[in-house]
Amino acid sequence: MELIKINDASGTAKYKQIVESIIAAIGDGKLQLGDKIPSLNALTSQYSLSQDTVLTAYSELKHRGIISSSIGKGYFIAKTDIAERHNIFLLLDKMTAYKEVLYDAMKKSIGDSAVIDIYFHHGNQKAFDTLIKNAAGNFTAYMIVPIISSETDEVLKILPKKKVFIIDQGLVRYGKKYRSVCQHFEKDILRGLNEAVDAIKKYKHIYFVHNDQRQQFKELEKGFISFCKQHQLPYQLLRGIKNRDIEPGDMYLLLDDRDFVSLVKTCKARKMLLGSDIGLISYNDSPYKEIIAEGITTITTDFEQMGYTVIDMLFKNKTEHLENPGKIIFRASL
Repeated sequence: MELIKINDASGTAKYKQIVESIIAAIGDGKLQLGDKIPSLNALTSQYSLSQDTVLTAYSELKHRGIISSSIGKGYFIAKTDIAERHNIFLLLDKMTAYKEVLYDAMKKSIGDSAVIDIYFHHGNQKAFDTLIKNAAGNFTAYMIVPIISSETDEVLKILPKKKVFIIDQGLVRYGKKYRSVCQHFEKDILRGLNEAVDAIKKYKHIYFVHNDQRQQFKELEKGFISFCKQHQLPYQLLRGIKNRDIEPGDMYLLLDDRDFVSLVKTCKARKMLLGSDIGLISYNDSPYKEIIAEGITTITTDFEQMGYTVIDMLFKNKTEHLENPGKIIFRASL
């Protein structure tokens, strides 16, 4: 009976908790081929469950060939070579070119061994909470780009902790609590800028442009300021570049792709050359940044590697808390 774990506070349906308990016990070697498992009456009595709940669980296990039954004798383990097909809940903030790289790497990694249902919260806490609550108990793994907040702390508690994977953001707050593959924003941008310091020094003014107060952007800003102070470079923080008078000798580090497109258009209209008149570093790489304006220099995490790593962690049942590798990609714009 101690093999069956029922948590009344869990968001997972109780029949699924029974199924998961039996599968976990087989995986741990606690149940062997031919072993008898508790009867319907034993479980209903022990955990105050309805007989329908236990019958639903046992019916699913029979359907999957994991248990068999014999009239008058009860239920027995019929199969121990269980290869569970994962059903993955993937919650991203939004779909961008670089998040598409992440998603494609995940799909490539899983092949036919799992399915992925993808959702987006767009930074909206209410939408985030609703999506998590609706998903609870319906998936074998929850891979989440979180909103960093006290509300998120609470809603994540309804998910089975061992099934939650934090990806991309939330290293400090969630990275050690759950399985995780996250960016280290401050460290990555500082490392990338230090690698490019000689190219950056040829510009007169350095501007860091963003208009987002989420935690990851504060960490990026902190790394940028540390770099400029370390090398005694003149810098300024801007909330946008719309209607700004772009001057030769300026260098911009842009986080929003809309600002990046605006700057490229301005340079083209004024016949200023990126990489000589104007310097540009864009945050987060994507395939089109390789070809626009002869190539845009980017500081980026390796989203493809992030996808491969988190799926490997799932399939090999590894509990890890990893910093995804970041890098600078030098192209003509610097």
